Amino acid sequence: MPWINGQVEAILIGQICEAFICEGFEHKGELDSDCNVCYIRANHAWYRFCIDAGQIFWWDYYKTPQPWEVAEEGWKYPHRNIGEEFALIGKRIISFQETDYNDFEWSCFIRIGFEDGKQFLLEDENDHSTFRIIEKS
Repeated sequence: MPWINGQVEAILIGQICEAFICEGFEHKGELDSDCNVCYIRANHAWYRFCIDAGQIFWWDYYKTPQPWEVAEEGWKYPHRNIGEEFALIGKRIISFQETDYNDFEWSCFIRIGFEDGKQFLLEDENDHSTFRIIEKS
C-alpha cells in the first residue's frame, strides 16, 4: 500500500459530494496531465489530493480552488468541474480505495465510490496522473 499523507478519506466516507474539481497541467499549450491535483468538497470543507512519485497526499484546503498559471514559463493549471460534468454533486461518498498499481515502480491509484454506482479513478504511473469515471454496469 502506498504511503498516505493525511487520512481525510475516513472523514469523507458517508458525506455528500458538494463539488469535485480536477486540476490539469498544460505546458506551452499542450496538455500534459488532465488531473494533476484533485479538490473535493464535502460537509462545507474543501480537501486537496494528488499522487506524486507513487505517494498519495491529502490536505485540508481552505478556499475555493481557482485555475492559475505561470505565464513566463508557459505553465497553466486549468480546472475541470467533474462534479457537475459527471453528476457527482449531491451523491454520497461510499468508498475509498488506495493501492499500489500492478507492481510498477511509482505507480498507484485512488478510487472513490459514489452511492449511484459511479466511481472516480485517479491513476498515476511514472509520475503521470490521469482520471476516468467508471459508470455503474
